[in-house]
Amino acid sequence: MNFNDENNKEFRITESKREVPEPDPVPEEPLPEEQVPETEPGDQDYDDYYPTEDSYAYDDEADADTVEFTQAKKKKPVKKVHWALIAVLLVVCVAFLLVVGWIVLYRPKVDPVVPFDTDPVETDRPDTTDTSDTADTEDTAQDPVTRPDDGRYHIKNEDNYNILVVGHDKLAALADVTMIVNFNAAEKKISVMQFPRDTYVNPTGVDSTAYLYTNKMNEVFSHYFSEAWTGTDEEAQYMAALDGVASVFEKSLCIKIQHKVVVTLDGFDKIVDAIGGVDLYVPYVMQYEDPDQNLYINLYPGYQHLTGNQAEQFVRFRSGYIQADIGRVNAQKIFLTAFFQKVKYLVKAYDVNALTNLVSEVLKNVYTDMTVSDVMYYAKNIIGIDLSGVNMMTVPGNMDYTGVYYVVNRDATLSAVNTYFNIYDKDITDSIFDRPKTFYDQFDAGIYETYYAPANTVIDQVYNAEDIDEDSIYIPTY
Repeated sequence: MNFNDENNKEFRITESKREVPEPDPVPEEPLPEEQVPETEPGDQDYDDYYPTEDSYAYDDEADADTVEFTQAKKKKPVKKVHWALIAVLLVVCVAFLLVVGWIVLYRPKVDPVVPFDTDPVETDRPDTTDTSDTADTEDTAQDPVTRPDDGRYHIKNEDNYNILVVGHDKLAALADVTMIVNFNAAEKKISVMQFPRDTYVNPTGVDSTAYLYTNKMNEVFSHYFSEAWTGTDEEAQYMAALDGVASVFEKSLCIKIQHKVVVTLDGFDKIVDAIGGVDLYVPYVMQYEDPDQNLYINLYPGYQHLTGNQAEQFVRFRSGYIQADIGRVNAQKIFLTAFFQKVKYLVKAYDVNALTNLVSEVLKNVYTDMTVSDVMYYAKNIIGIDLSGVNMMTVPGNMDYTGVYYVVNRDATLSAVNTYFNIYDKDITDSIFDRPKTFYDQFDAGIYETYYAPANTVIDQVYNAEDIDEDSIYIPTY
């Protein structure tokens, strides 16, 4: 590169900055437009080497003749905010909070309609319940003892539910298991009332046109199941049968049943296997065969692990018990304790594999009106309930003198209902209890005497699951 003498200087170019003074322009005659030579490939513009926005920099005065060029610092690119990613994260966070809030706050719906007649009627004996006209003040409005019997029943709290559970034997078309389960999440308690299959029921108390071959509880479900038969939709048939049985209990016991469940015997085995079986103490040798029901029982005494099929044998055995069906429902209490303990352990340990298997088998083998949200509600709350909060009882009563029927006792059952299964803000009175006379026959002396016997003369023991876990239950055998 050539410059005029006065601009002839020593140049030092640095990596940081390049700067060069503009050379004096040399006037030239512009070529005609058609004669302007095209830039050959590889030719470089002068500005490529010497950017126009450079400035001079000198090391010191002594080095004034040496010019140092420093390149202007490049500005760091400003990072763009990824608003789309932030928006997605916000949506995920909000969704997560909504799900958590839904799980925490969700409660199964409770129909406020009272399903039984609350108008007092005359009974066969005086009503001893206190129904004095005490003023319905704010202090006594929620007190079930002092609140006057004004015929109005209001739900006490939103975390108290009654569930009807039926175990159905498809082969025999009967209900081997019938029980009402109260799930009181507010007080962290579970109460179970079992109805022996030999429990006496009056057909007119079930249905004015009902005909039962044996007048026993195990036929009630079968009656409604047959009435609902369509030949195609088995689930609808099961639900219609559950609705019928629930209605009988609601009108006679004066309770509210919010949910209903039916489990087949095949489903029972699979559900127990899905949780990995149960551990319990078998008190006696249990051996029995009934080819007609495809029932083969062969268990030996001792603390052991039972599979689904072995658990079915355990809960169905009764031939060796002195009290027959009473002994069997007590054995079922032993099983229920072990089952509850195992399910609670799986939920608390969050055993994903076992819980997934359990849910899968339940969906395939259980018919219910519960939603997935309802099931999640119960699963969430079961963690906070200890064995000490689980109480089980056989519906209070006794065998009649013939030994054919188990007869419900009116006074003791009414007391149990008010203590464990009444979700309302005041007691059920004797004047409205069992209005249809579902568990009573005035023309049968044996049934009449047991039904109206003093409460302290019948079977009404309440078993606590913690006590069962420690000491089991004594079941008399031959």
